Amino acid sequence: MFHRRDAIAIIFWLFFWLFTGCGLLGHAFAQPPETPFLRIEAGMHTAPIIRIDVDRAERFLVTASNDKTARVWRLADGELLQVLRPPIGDGDEGKLYAVAISPDGTTVATAGWTGWDWYGSTSIYLFDRASGRLLHRFTDLPGAIYHLAYSAGGQYLAVALERDGIRIYDTYSHQEAARDTDYDGRSNSIEFDSSGRLVTSCYDGYLRLYDKRFKRIARRKAPGGKRPFAVRFSPDGTKIAVGFSDSTAVNILSGADLTFLHAPDTEGMNNDNLGKVAWSSDGQWLYVGGEYNDSSGINPIVQWANAGHGLRTMLLASTNTIMTLRTLSKGRLVFGAQDPMFGVFDRDGDKLLAQLPATVDFRSRRTKALPISHHGASVALDFRTLSSDLRWAYHTARIQVDEGTLHIDSPALTSDVEQLQQALAERGYNPGPIDGIVGPRTEAAIKAFQRDQGMRPDGKLSPILKRQLSVITLQSARTEGLSIRDWYDHYEPKLNDKPLPLEQYEFSRSLAIAPDGQRFLLGTEWYLRLFDRDGKVLWRVAVTGTAWAVNISGDGRLAIVASGDDTLRWYRMSDGAEQLALFVHPDRKRWVLWTPEGFFNAAPGAESLIGYHLNQGPDAEGKFVDVDQLHRHFYRPDLVARRLEDGIEPVLQEALADIGDVRQVLAGGLPPELVLISPAESRQHTRDFDLKINFNDKGGGIGQVIYRVNGAVVGDPTARPIDIPIANYSRPFTLSPGRNVISATAYNRQSTIESKPVEAIVHVDVEARHPSLYVLAVGVADYRDSSLQLQHAANDARAMAKALERQGQRLFKSITVQSLLEREVTQPRINAAFRELSGKVQTHDVFVLYLAGHGVTFDGQYHFIPADLIYDNRKTLRQASVNQDQIARWLGSIAAQKSLILLDTCHSGALTTALKGELGTLFAARGLAEKGAIDKLMRATGRAVIAASTRRQFALEGHEGHGVFTYALLQGLMGQADGHIKRDGYITIDELAAYVADEVPRITQEKWRYEQFPMMQLEGRSFPIGQVHK
Repeated sequence: MFHRRDAIAIIFWLFFWLFTGCGLLGHAFAQPPETPFLRIEAGMHTAPIIRIDVDRAERFLVTASNDKTARVWRLADGELLQVLRPPIGDGDEGKLYAVAISPDGTTVATAGWTGWDWYGSTSIYLFDRASGRLLHRFTDLPGAIYHLAYSAGGQYLAVALERDGIRIYDTYSHQEAARDTDYDGRSNSIEFDSSGRLVTSCYDGYLRLYDKRFKRIARRKAPGGKRPFAVRFSPDGTKIAVGFSDSTAVNILSGADLTFLHAPDTEGMNNDNLGKVAWSSDGQWLYVGGEYNDSSGINPIVQWANAGHGLRTMLLASTNTIMTLRTLSKGRLVFGAQDPMFGVFDRDGDKLLAQLPATVDFRSRRTKALPISHHGASVALDFRTLSSDLRWAYHTARIQVDEGTLHIDSPALTSDVEQLQQALAERGYNPGPIDGIVGPRTEAAIKAFQRDQGMRPDGKLSPILKRQLSVITLQSARTEGLSIRDWYDHYEPKLNDKPLPLEQYEFSRSLAIAPDGQRFLLGTEWYLRLFDRDGKVLWRVAVTGTAWAVNISGDGRLAIVASGDDTLRWYRMSDGAEQLALFVHPDRKRWVLWTPEGFFNAAPGAESLIGYHLNQGPDAEGKFVDVDQLHRHFYRPDLVARRLEDGIEPVLQEALADIGDVRQVLAGGLPPELVLISPAESRQHTRDFDLKINFNDKGGGIGQVIYRVNGAVVGDPTARPIDIPIANYSRPFTLSPGRNVISATAYNRQSTIESKPVEAIVHVDVEARHPSLYVLAVGVADYRDSSLQLQHAANDARAMAKALERQGQRLFKSITVQSLLEREVTQPRINAAFRELSGKVQTHDVFVLYLAGHGVTFDGQYHFIPADLIYDNRKTLRQASVNQDQIARWLGSIAAQKSLILLDTCHSGALTTALKGELGTLFAARGLAEKGAIDKLMRATGRAVIAASTRRQFALEGHEGHGVFTYALLQGLMGQADGHIKRDGYITIDELAAYVADEVPRITQEKWRYEQFPMMQLEGRSFPIGQVHK
């Protein structure tokens, strides 16, 4: 059924409304808050599905949830068509307990705890099903709304209220048509029959029957329980089924006067309830479900043949409460459950459709330990995921915040010894089997490692050895040491046999005692509370879901919570302020970490799993901005990695100085909505194509417009448009033969939020042209600043240019190589080279940019250091370096849709030292900073990128006369990469990337005992870059 908190919140707010004078008058000028609300958006509800409904033609299924969204699904295949977002607020405001779709499928009505927090009354929201627009509100309702139902013809909408009975609205005039306030409790269910009669249930114990003019014709106590929940007419209206929230009884009553007719056989079904009922479309089958489970962990749907007189059978539906049932034609049945999930059964009981939870589940006793490292950056997390056959799979994850990694079900997630053996093996020391046992081979491997590190080779597992190998010891939540009992699944946890001060009905779930024994954390369904050892509350914060598990870092600085909204959250122990949050998708591939300021790090494809709900006032649907639209400024893996460090706040504030935090950015206005005027897909016999778009200003103005052809950014992506017409704007393109994908996005005026893309697919039926290859090779080792001298960069650029020219001779029509070496490498010279090339390169050609020299990452961007830069301060570096925006502008002028960027840059000791002194933290979390910068560069250009930002030692010493990365590139081009994916005599860019990814760490491990991993982002289609000479 509902969470306890929902019921208690209603009681609390009713008391507040009645006794503090904050009724309608006190809320008269209130509005939905303008503050953005961070929400998880995983393509499915993330909280219990409370109600469902289906249109008359059975095309659309609508669902309403405690996650504050209603959703429209295509019933045939479960595809999500629309997310409906009413105005929301903190706490319960915006939770949806009811939904109904008009019989013609055009309008969706939804309500729940909707509007109370700012009006002192509730509203029903009517949405356009197709567009998601909020069309109308029914207002001034006296309490939460628990059920909505349309009449068969769609003229009336019936409303079941938490208090004060029911309301009937005319959907044509939007006026109230009838009401009955003679109810003494919550009305949970209201339904029309085909003739327009109405039946309701109420927690006062009564059922009520109304004629089609809404005159009450019967009122009777429901036999079988004290709290009738769902009531349903049989299709012919002659019978009414009723289920109860306090009983497993199910009764069949007369559709004429509510008198008892008979009761299906529920013998032996004694746990919880069967409160949800439904009839098959032919009236021959009765279905029920609820909290009842069959003791195997399954909540079945129970069915009886012969209108409830026959034998009962079970449909294995869910692992949680069945919240709602709706029957379909052809004997089918659709259900919604608390997991959250929904599904469809056919007449034979086979499941046609199952929409599984898009969240993991922390409700496991194994999760209670929640092991955490001394500084809180490493956590081991147990969770489970649900499969379509309702089986649980158990998983263990290891989160390493400061490395930006998440490993799931890895063999390295077990004991310290196994972790150490794994670390030794990865560094080239053979410890034997990774079995957690320190045998002779493991001891010999430890001694060899100790000798190489200048340590005493004693073969022992010392703390120093573990630190050297990055073996991190985790500590489980401590629950012993203070006299605390009844903390696990109790209403009254006790310290020294005295109850701790909780709110009424607050349910305790988890405990962690601080390492010093002076404080302890109590996690409940509503709050995270910190107490001192005497039971005094030091602080409390509302949790985003039940605190299933809690722990405290060994240094006592951080609290961590495994929350019921399926997130992991870190809080500061000094004041309870949230520091960091993690969401893991059940596919175990996608995850996202984010900070309160809005910075995020995410696995590939996970950028849209979270975002911000923005209210647009009481009479408009909420807007949703996913964090992928904020990528330009807020994708900062380096800052996320350091968010848990003590004293990180000044670094964050410096990063936010120019743009503000995410709340300020979102307050600056939404990006325009782009509407595609051109056909979504077309075929033509010419290479010329005009993309036509409408721009709908959403209040934030129109800033930069980004065009991509087959993933590659075309034109200057940093330029602001001049007088773009709002309607029917046209942009010409020259396309390649075959399938082309042309997309456009636009930023708001402040260039902080990017719109969702529009996309046109154009098939061009023309003869393919033979491509030419254009190479710009840039390398500088002899810097004007003598402290930046390198060994191989210029020579590497020469070698790469020659290798590309030699291996491409038989592949390309012509090859043009332009090299800039040593003191030629200046911004003006590079700019001139791009200007010259932009007049030559055609869309069907191939372009390669190779950069070798110094590269640094700061402000979240990649910067290449030209030969004439003299470092004075950060301003000098920003002005004189070649940054991401400059590279994007240059590449945007190159028409080639097949392009490759190769970056062989090292970070200099001199620059590192200087910038450390000025920025304090620039080169901490370096690998993540570089990864983030390369990701941004690829996104800004749409070009494939293969990069290595190496240690200066590697760059100076090199390998076989070249930098390690370039050496691997050269070997791959000479033929070694052929066969890495397919052995066909051609070197494609994905083969080259795969070869380099294997070869670079192998060489660095053998030569320096340190694995250097290149970074790569391969955008769009792969293409050949060389041909093997035989």
